[in-house]
This record gives sequence, structure tokens and C-alpha cells, in this order.
Amino acid sequence: MLSPDEKAAIDAKMQSLQRFLPATDHRAIKQAADALNRATEEFAARRMDAGIKRALAGRKIGSF
Repeated sequence: MLSPDEKAAIDAKMQSLQRFLPATDHRAIKQAADALNRATEEFAARRMDAGIKRALAGRKIGSF
């Protein structure tokens, strides 16, 4: 579900965040965390969609 380019981008954002964590600059930490969140949004959506498809596989959805 994760392309090599996506994985590399996410890894880079995680490393950036890890560099800021020992520091006291809360703005830099928040910016790095937000950047990591943005980098993982599409992947998280794909994982959620796949999980929902597995949960609904073979079930009928009828009208009320």
C-alpha cells in the first residue's frame, strides 16, 4: 500500500520530527509533527478503505 517514494518521504518526516523532539522549541516540534501528519494522510486513508472493504466483504447492504 505504500510506494517506495511515499515510504521515503514519510521516513524523512519522521527523522525530522525525531531531531526536534529533544529540543524545547514547541513550534518546531508542532511543525514537524504536522508535516508528518500531512505525509501520512493519503496512506492512512488507503488503509482505512482497505479495512472497511474487508469488513464489508460478502455482506449485503439492503434498503430499510
